[in-house]
Amino acid sequence: MEEIQIEVEEELLNKLNEIIKPLGITPEWLAEQFIRFCVDPKNTEALRKMLDEWKSQDNM
Repeated sequence: MEEIQIEVEEELLNKLNEIIKPLGITPEWLAEQFIRFCVDPKNTEALRKMLDEWKSQDNM
């Protein structure tokens, strides 16, 4: 399996860590779970709705 590297702005990473540290999870684990969610066919409709919502919030 190929390794993928994602860079996250330090301020954003710090905010994320504040939220997830009490849960005992890491940003890497969270990213992996999100990717697993995205590629699971049973989540297609939910993912499409989330992406449309995020897209409209960013005014893309």
